[in-house]
Amino acid sequence: MIKNRCRFAVRVIITSMFFSLFLYANALLASDDETEAFKTVPLNILEDQEVCLKEFGVTVNLPKNNRITGTVRLHGKESPLRGIDIVYTDINGFEHTLKTNRDGRFTLFNIAHPYTVRALEKDYILRSASLDMEEGDSIVHLNLVMNKRANVFAMIFSVIGGLGIFLLGMRYMSEGLQTVSGPTLKRLISLITNNRFLAITVGVCVTTFVQSSSITTVMAVGFVNSGIMALHQAIGVIMGANVGTTITGWILVLDIGKWGLPIIGLFAFLYLFSRNEKVKYIAFTLMGVGMVFFGLELMKDGFKPIRLLPEFEAMFSMVHATSYFNVLLIALIGCLLTMIVQSSSATLGITIGLAQTGVIGFETAAALVLGENIGTTITAMFASIGTSTNAKRAAYFHTLFNLTGVLWITALFQLYLPMIRSIVGHDPNTMVLKNGNETYPYITAGIASVHTVFNIVNVILFIPFTRKIASLLTKVVKESKVKTAMVTKLQQSLLTSPFAAVQQTKYEVIKMEQVTRGMMNTLRAIINGEKKSQSTINIIFRDEEKLDIMQSEITEFLTDLMSEPLPMEIAEECKEHLRMSDELESVSDYITQILKLLLRLEDNDTKLSDEQVANIIKLHDEVKNFFNLVRDCEKNQTIQADYDKICAASDDLTALIRTYRNDHWEKASMTKMLPLVNTAYTDILQSYRKIKNHMLNSVEVQAL
Repeated sequence: MIKNRCRFAVRVIITSMFFSLFLYANALLASDDETEAFKTVPLNILEDQEVCLKEFGVTVNLPKNNRITGTVRLHGKESPLRGIDIVYTDINGFEHTLKTNRDGRFTLFNIAHPYTVRALEKDYILRSASLDMEEGDSIVHLNLVMNKRANVFAMIFSVIGGLGIFLLGMRYMSEGLQTVSGPTLKRLISLITNNRFLAITVGVCVTTFVQSSSITTVMAVGFVNSGIMALHQAIGVIMGANVGTTITGWILVLDIGKWGLPIIGLFAFLYLFSRNEKVKYIAFTLMGVGMVFFGLELMKDGFKPIRLLPEFEAMFSMVHATSYFNVLLIALIGCLLTMIVQSSSATLGITIGLAQTGVIGFETAAALVLGENIGTTITAMFASIGTSTNAKRAAYFHTLFNLTGVLWITALFQLYLPMIRSIVGHDPNTMVLKNGNETYPYITAGIASVHTVFNIVNVILFIPFTRKIASLLTKVVKESKVKTAMVTKLQQSLLTSPFAAVQQTKYEVIKMEQVTRGMMNTLRAIINGEKKSQSTINIIFRDEEKLDIMQSEITEFLTDLMSEPLPMEIAEECKEHLRMSDELESVSDYITQILKLLLRLEDNDTKLSDEQVANIIKLHDEVKNFFNLVRDCEKNQTIQADYDKICAASDDLTALIRTYRNDHWEKASMTKMLPLVNTAYTDILQSYRKIKNHMLNSVEVQAL
C-alpha cells in the first residue's frame, strides 16, 4: 500500500509539471492563432530594379504587363499544394481571390499598389518566398513555400498513441522472450556465483532476453530480499543489466519503421491461428517488435510539427547542451520523464523520435539519455519498499551506480561526444534529404553509442570495487528493527516477470520444506524424551502457525500471478507450487496433531507403553526417511525417474502402519487398556499415515 501511494504521488507531481508546461505552450499557440491567421507578402517596385527579399515578403520590379505567376508547394516535399486561396487587389481597387490549380500554380493580373499577395489557408502557414525572373524581366515567378500548420492536440495524441503502442510492444516482446527463453533464464540464474564477471554476464544476458533493465533489477532486489542471491552477486547482476538494456537502442537503429505495421499484421495471424505454443510466443515476441517500430514511427510523426512552432523551438533552444549547467538541466528532464513512464527504453524511444525529426540535436539527445539512466532507478527503489535491509542496499546501489556515472560523464561531456562521433564515423547531426524529406540517418546510432559506451565504461570503473561497495552499503545502511507483516519474501513487483515470480515462489516452498523437516526433528526429540520443555513444545506450535501463514501468502501471490495470461509451462509450475505448499501445510497440521495427542496423555497422567513408544519412534524415523527421499528426488530433479522407488517406499510404510495397528488391536482384545491410550495410539499411527500420504501427493503433482 505504501509503495503504491509513493508511486502515485511521484507520478502526480511530475505529470502536473509537464501538464502545466503543455497548457502554457498551448495558450501561446492559441493567442498566436487569434491574432495572425495568415502571412502577407508585400511586393514593392524599386527604381534600381533590385530584387530584395524581406521577412514574409518579396520586393521586385514588375514586368510591363503587371502579371505575376507563382507556385505554392509544401516544405520538404516536391508535390505542389492544390486549392490554396491567393488574394490580391487589381489596379481598379477590386480584390480578387483565386485558388491554385492541381500543379499548385496561380497567375495574378494587373496587380496594384501596395502590391500585396496573401495566401489564405487555415491548415498551412507561409514559410518562405523566392523569385524566378526570366531574361528581360518579362516574367516574374513567385515561389511560395508553406508549412503544414501544427495542430497541438493532434501532435499530442499522435505522441501519446505512439508511446502507448511502443510500451505495449516492449511488454509483448519482454513477455514473449521470457516465455521462449524460460529454461535458459533458469540456467543463467543458477550460474550466479561469487565471480563478479559471471554475475555481470548473467545480468547482461537476462536483460537481453527480457528487454528491460527494470525487470532484471527488480528481480535482483527480490532475490536478495528472499535470500536467493547475496548482495555482492546482485550488484554484479545490476551492473550487467545496465549494459544489457543498451541493446534496445541498437534494435531501434534498424531503419524498418515503415515495416512495423506489416510485421504486426503478419505475426498477429500466426499468433492467432498457430496451435504450437512455442510458435505462438515467438509470433507474440515479433508482434512486440513490430509494435515498437510502429509506435516509434507514430511518435516521430507527432514530433515533426514541433519544429514549426516557434514557442517550442524557443523552449528547446533554451536548454541546448552548450554548457555544463544546461547538460545537467537536460539530464534532469530525461530523469523526470523516465520516472513518469518507468521505462528507460520508452524514454529512449522518445528521445530518438525527437532527434530523428530534427526537433533536438545530438548533444541534447545525449544529455537526455544520461538522465534517463538515473530515472530508471525509481523502479528498483519502489520495489525495495517493505523489503529486507539487504534488498534496500541493492536498490541503493543501482541509484549510486547510475548517479555517479552521470556525474563524471557530464563533467567530461564536451570530450565524450567527439569520441562518440569518431565511433559512429559520421557527425550524428548530419542532415540528408531523402525523397524531399529531411532525415538524420546517423543520429540513432550516435544515441545508441552514447548509451552503450557510458554503461560499459561505468561498469569497468566499478568492477574492482564491488565487494568494497557491498561492505560500505552494509555499514551505512543499518539493519532495520521494524519487522514486516509478511512471513514470506514474495513481492508484488515481481508479478511483472512471471519467470522471476515462479522462481521466488519455489524458494518459499523450499523454506516450507525446511521448516517442516525441523518440526519432524523436534517432534522426535519430544517423543524420545530428549527435549520436552515448554519452549520446545512451543517451537512446533509456532512453526505450524508460520507454515499456515506462508501457505496463505503463497496462495494469494500465485492467484494474482495466475489471473494474468501465462504460458502453459509457467501456469503448470504455479499449480505445482500451490499444491506442494498445501501438502506441506497439511503435514505440519498432522505433526501438531501428534504432539497434541501426546500432551493430552500427559495431562491425564497416563502414557504409552514402552513398546508403543518404540514403535512410534521407528515409524517416525521411517516417515522421516520417506520425507528425505522425496525431497532429495525433488532437489536432484529425479522425481519421474525414481517414482516407482518412491511408491514402493510408500507401500512399505503403509504395510508397517497396518502391522502396528493389527498388533495393537490383537493386544487390546487380550489385555485391558485405557480407552485414551487406545485411541491416542491409533490416532498417532493414522497421523503418520496421513503425513506419508501428503508427501506422496506432492510427488504425484510433479511426476504425473
